[in-house]
Amino acid sequence: PTCKLQQHPVTPTFAGAQVLILMRVATQLTALVGATAVLATDASAPTANLVAGECVTDYDEANGYDYFPEKFDNQFSEYFEITYMDTYKVITNTYSGQTVVAYQCGTPAPNITGADVDMLVEVPITKAAFTTTTYIPWIELLGERTTIKAYTSDFSYVTSACLNQLYDEGEAVSVASGWSYDNTALEALDVQVTFADSWSSTAYNALVVTAANEDSVLKTAEYVGLFAAMYNQEAKANEVIDAIEDRYSCVAHNAETRGHHDPKPRVLWVYYSEDSSGNGGWSVGSCPNYYCEVIGDAGGNMIEYNETGSVLLWSYYYYLSDDELLSRATMADYVIYQGNFSAAYETKKDVLDQIPAVVNKDVFDTWGRGSNDWYESRTAEPDVFLEDMVKAINPDAMAHHTKVWLRNPFEDPVGSAPTTCDDVESALELQADNCTYLDTCTNSDSWYRKKESRNCDWVAKKPHKFCSKEGEDGTGALLACPVSCDTCQVWCEDDDSWFKTGSPSKGCDWVAKKPNSHCKREGDDGTFGFEGCPVTCGQCGCQDDAMWLHKGKSSRNCDWVAEDKSRCRKRSLDGTKAKEACRSTCKTCA
Repeated sequence: PTCKLQQHPVTPTFAGAQVLILMRVATQLTALVGATAVLATDASAPTANLVAGECVTDYDEANGYDYFPEKFDNQFSEYFEITYMDTYKVITNTYSGQTVVAYQCGTPAPNITGADVDMLVEVPITKAAFTTTTYIPWIELLGERTTIKAYTSDFSYVTSACLNQLYDEGEAVSVASGWSYDNTALEALDVQVTFADSWSSTAYNALVVTAANEDSVLKTAEYVGLFAAMYNQEAKANEVIDAIEDRYSCVAHNAETRGHHDPKPRVLWVYYSEDSSGNGGWSVGSCPNYYCEVIGDAGGNMIEYNETGSVLLWSYYYYLSDDELLSRATMADYVIYQGNFSAAYETKKDVLDQIPAVVNKDVFDTWGRGSNDWYESRTAEPDVFLEDMVKAINPDAMAHHTKVWLRNPFEDPVGSAPTTCDDVESALELQADNCTYLDTCTNSDSWYRKKESRNCDWVAKKPHKFCSKEGEDGTGALLACPVSCDTCQVWCEDDDSWFKTGSPSKGCDWVAKKPNSHCKREGDDGTFGFEGCPVTCGQCGCQDDAMWLHKGKSSRNCDWVAEDKSRCRKRSLDGTKAKEACRSTCKTCA
C-alpha cells in the first residue's frame, strides 16, 4: 500500500455535511414512497433486490417490473453516479471517464445503442478481485467477503483475519506479477469485476474506484454504494453510510459544543523519510487533505508548511530539513505522526526533543493496529477516525472511546488488528461508538443549596469548597454547575455499565468503597476504574484525586493533605504535587 491512495483533499464545511445528510434522508423517503406505490399497483412486483447470486427465473418484459426497488443515491461523492432502469443500472464516473452497465442476471442484456459503455456485467456478482487493501472493508461491510477470489498484490499487506483465512484455505489467491498483476490469472478465475484504483485501470474487468480522488472523508465513505451496486446490496449500503454520516456529524457537533476553543489545539501532521542513500527529510501535512478535514472537525487547527523543502530525496521530491521542520513544529500542541513514531524518534531524537509537544508526550501515530490496518480500514469508517482524533487532541469532548488507529507511542505499544475470524460469511461490523448530540455546557438555572441565592454563581466563588455540596433537588453542584466546577468534559460522569473484569456486581459503587485501589482496577471493557468512574475517582473538575498518594503510602492521600495544608507541596511517586491532584483540598481549582 502507498500513501498516495490515502490522501483526500478537503473543502466542505461541517455545516455543509449536515445539509447533505438531510438531503440523503429526504431522497430515501422519496424512494420509499415510490416503492410503496409500486407495491400498491402490483403485489407480485419485487420488493427487494436479488442478492447472493440470485437471478430472475420468470422474466416477462410485459410486467415492467423494477428489479432494483432498493436504490443507492449518493449525496456526498462527486465522481460516481448510479442511474437505475428496470433491469439494469448505469454507473458513470466523471473522474475516470468510465461507464459500466450492470444488468440483473436472468434478464436480457440491455441493447444500449450510441452509448460509450466500457464494461457490461451481470449482477449480483459472485466473483471479485481488488487491487488495494483499502477496498476490503467495503466488500466485508456488505457481507460479500466470500466473493473475493484474488488480490493483485501480496497478502502480507492484508489485515482482515477472515480474508486471510480464506487465503490460507485457498479460496482467495494473490495474482501479483512482479510490480504488476496477472490478468491471465484473473481471467482464469472467472473474476467478474476487479475493483481497481486509478493506477490499475488495465486490470481484467476493472471497475475503477476513484475514492482517493474525492475531497472529503464522507464523500469517500460513500463508495460503499459503488461496491453495493455490483452486489445489489444497496439497502445494506444505505444502512452503513447513514450510520457513518450520522455518527460523524454527532461527534463533530460535540467537539464544537464541548471541546476546547480558546485557543483551539494546534496540530502538526508529519512523517520522516529516508532514501536508499540514507538521506532523510520531513514531510509536513498541507491542506486541503483528508487529515485537515478530520483535525478541523475534531476541533483542532492544522499547522501547515506549504513552501518547498530543501532536501531532495529519490532525486525527484523535496522534503523539509530539520530546521525547516522546527520552524513550524515548535508551535504545535499535538503531533500526529503518520507511521511508527518510535522508529523516527530513535533516529531523530535530538530534533524531536526540541518540539514541546514531544517533550510533553502529546504525540500520536497511526500504528494503533499495526503498520497496515491504517491503510486498509480507516477510509471506510471516517467516523471512527474522527473519534480517534477527538480523543487525542480534544479529549474533553469524547467519552469512553478506545482509540483504534491512533496511539500514544510513549504510553501504548504497537497494536494489531484482530487475528481470529469467527465466521468468514458474516458481515464486518462498524466499530464506532454510540453518539448522543450534546448541547453547549451551561450551569443549571434552577439548582441551589438551601437558599436560592446559593446557586451556581455562589458555587463559582469557592469551587474548592462548594462543588462538593448537594442541592435541594439532591443533585451535587459538581454536576449541576459544570461551568463553575470545571466538569464540562463529556467523559465527566460515571458509567453505569462499567464493572470490574469478571464481576458484574462490582461497578462504580464498589469502586467508591476503596477508590485508592479500586480506581486502578481494569474493567470488563478494557478501561480502568478511573476511566469508567471518573467522578467517583476524583478525576473531574474541582475534586480531590482519589488515587493520589504521597510516596505511595495508602494513609497519605488527599485527606492526609487536608490535615496540614503545607503538605500541598508534597509529591507522589510519579512526581505529581498534591496541589495538582488534591485540587479541592489545596484550593487550586481552575
